[in-house]
Amino acid sequence: MDPDISGCRSSLAARFNPTVGQDPLEYLTRWRLELGAHRLAHTDEAIAHSVGYVSETAFGLAFKRELSKQLAAIADKPEAAEHPL
Repeated sequence: MDPDISGCRSSLAARFNPTVGQDPLEYLTRWRLELGAHRLAHTDEAIAHSVGYVSETAFGLAFKRELSKQLAAIADKPEAAEHPL
C-alpha cells in the first residue's frame, strides 16, 4: 500500500471531519441516501442494492431515519430528489 494513503482510520477521521464537517461514515451514509433518492426519482428500478443496502426495506428505514422523509415522497415528486438532504 502507498505510504501516503496508509494512515489509520482515526487519522482519516481527524482530517476528514474538519474538512467536510461530518465524520466519514456519516458522510457516506448521507451520500448513499442522496444518490438513492436521485435514482428513485428517475427510474422505476429497485435501487437499494445499487447504493449499498441489502434490501429496499433497509434503504427505506435508513432514508426515514436520516432524512425524516418517506421514499414515497421522493418517488411521487421527482423534483424533491434534487436536494433531499
